Amino acid sequence: MVNGKTFAMFFNASPRKNWNTHKMLEAARAGAEETGAETELVNLYDIKFAGCPSFGKAIHMI
Repeated sequence: MVNGKTFAMFFNASPRKNWNTHKMLEAARAGAEETGAETELVNLYDIKFAGCPSFGKAIHMI
């Protein structure tokens, strides 16, 4: 809950925006908003991030 209100986050991991996964998430989001929840949809492909820099070193050690 955020400020006494239900909060729902939806994560789209598909690289294709506005396709089936996105449409399904938007429908779920609309349903959550109808019940009074605050919502946010996050498209993971919009976020620029890099993995752990030491991960490659750990792989070479195995």
